[in-house]
Amino acid sequence: MANKKANRPSRALMGRLVSCRVVLGALETHGARLMERVLAPSQEHLPSDVPVVFQFLLGPLVAILEAAREFMIQADRQNRDQVVSAATSRRLLNSTFKEVSPLVSGLRDAFRAAYGSDTTVDIGFASRQPERADEMFEQAQHLLDRLAKDGSGLPESRFSNVFLDPANLAAEVEPQIMRLGEAVDNANREARQAESTKLAKDDAVAAFDRTFLWAARCVESMFKLVELDEIAKRVRPSTRRPGVTVGVSNGEEPTTSDESEPPADETEPTSGETEPASEGVAPVAAPEGSRIEVCEAPLNP
Repeated sequence: MANKKANRPSRALMGRLVSCRVVLGALETHGARLMERVLAPSQEHLPSDVPVVFQFLLGPLVAILEAAREFMIQADRQNRDQVVSAATSRRLLNSTFKEVSPLVSGLRDAFRAAYGSDTTVDIGFASRQPERADEMFEQAQHLLDRLAKDGSGLPESRFSNVFLDPANLAAEVEPQIMRLGEAVDNANREARQAESTKLAKDDAVAAFDRTFLWAARCVESMFKLVELDEIAKRVRPSTRRPGVTVGVSNGEEPTTSDESEPPADETEPTSGETEPASEGVAPVAAPEGSRIEVCEAPLNP
């Protein structure tokens, strides 16, 4: 079950994948019927090269739509894997930070007790405990350098029986400090890669949306041309939500399985309104902030 859930696409892809399956399924199930209709005597009014054009388009339409779908799925999978990896690195960083923070705090308290607050600041201890791991590492690294150098510059201890060896203390805490530094670097790198794969996923989704709009309108027009209106209606692309059919946009097609829902943060906002299934198709407006191209005219005859 865990592997199944890990391999499921994010919620943003659900409606798009269902819509793609609807269009491809229409071509697979009704493609032969489409060709029969276009060759029927009732279609004699059509130019003689229309059947040739239909035959030529069907294969490439399927191939182009499948390629865009697989490219989007792969980009989504890479992003989800990277998000998981980034979260793991962040948890490791947090746990390392929690281990190192009291260690540095304890050193500061020991030096303050032995030599006073002024000496503590002179050595390089921060006046306040850093709240971020990267700040902690930067200050702790500076502290290590000062402890290794300033052993001879310490004043006399305020207690005759208390003496701290800065160089030895620096050598003892250095492995933990370096481990914190590695955790900071790993977390930052994984976060950058997660952002990079998110941008790649967004580009792949936008490319799918453009391809789907063009392909679905072609398929819709082909079915409408031979008066298979019910099929044409089912494959009609939405004018409100990119990358999906009108049926998916209106909630007429199921977009989830019986398994648990994908993460809620992947949800696409919807207005709750339904689209008219009228014969005319309005221009498709790109959502605000998106890079989806606007298609000004329908392909419907």
